[in-house]
Amino acid sequence: MLLVTGATGVVGSAVVRELLALGVPFKVLVRDPRKVAHLPERIERIAGDFADSAAVERAVRAATRVFLLSPSIDKPGFARTLAVLRAARVADAPHIVKLSTLEAGVSQDGIARWHRDEELQIEDSGLAWTFVRPGNFNSNALGWADSIRAQGKVFAPTGSGQSAPIDPRDIAAVVAHALTAPAQDEQVYRLTGPELLSVPQQTAILARVLGRELSFVDVDPDELGADLRQQHVPEPLVAALVELWKVVRAEQHPVITDTVSYVLGRPARTFEQWARENRQAFE
Repeated sequence: MLLVTGATGVVGSAVVRELLALGVPFKVLVRDPRKVAHLPERIERIAGDFADSAAVERAVRAATRVFLLSPSIDKPGFARTLAVLRAARVADAPHIVKLSTLEAGVSQDGIARWHRDEELQIEDSGLAWTFVRPGNFNSNALGWADSIRAQGKVFAPTGSGQSAPIDPRDIAAVVAHALTAPAQDEQVYRLTGPELLSVPQQTAILARVLGRELSFVDVDPDELGADLRQQHVPEPLVAALVELWKVVRAEQHPVITDTVSYVLGRPARTFEQWARENRQAFE
C-alpha cells in the first residue's frame, strides 16, 4: 500500500493519475476529502494535514512507501515534515519518496536550503529514501495567463536567464516509478525538461502556439518582492523567491539532465508540447 500526500496539487494529482493507470493500491492524505471525491471508492481518504498527528499516524500506518510533498517555507512547516518521519518510524518503517528541488545540495538559495535540510532529516531518520529533484515547472507559466489574455504581455523577474522547464506529468511519472519499482533506496533523480529556455524564449513559444503577438517585460526582482510583501506573502518565501530570481538572472547553475528519458524510456516533454496542450488557459 502506498501513501500520497499533496494529492490535490499540481504534481500530487498527476501522481494519483499515474498510480491509477498502473493499478497499484494507494491511499491519500488530504485536508478536504471533497477534492478527491472523483477518485474510485477503493482509494482510502484520510482527512487531515501534517499538523494533525493522529491523521498522519493513520495515513502512514501499513504504508510501504510514502510520497512526501511538504512545502516547508517556515519552521512550523519543517516541524510537520518531522512529524511524518516520526510517524513513519513508529509504523512499519516505510520508504520515503520526497519531492525536492533540482538545486538541493547544489545551490545555497533559500528554497534549495529548505529542501536539503529536509533531505538531511530523512537521511538521518533511518528510513529508506528516494529524492526526486525537479527544476522549474512548465506549469509555472500559468502565472502569466491573466496578463497574456489582458495585455499580451509576460512579466517576469528572471531577465534572459535560462532554465530547462519540465512537464509536471514527467515528474509524476518518475515519482510513480520511485514508488513502485524495486531497488529505489538512496536514489536521487534530478529532473529537467529537454531544453534550456529563458522567459523571453518561452514567451516566443507561447506566441507561436497562440498565434498572436506577445511581449516580455523584465521586472526587477526586488520590486516584485515588495509587491508580494504587500500581498501578505510570508516573508521567508518572498526572500527565498527574490534570491532564486537573482540566481536565474545571473545564469547560475543552468543544467539539463537526461533522467526522464533514462527512467521512463522516452524523451521528456518539451515546453511547446505542454503549451499546445494547455493553450486554452491563455486564450
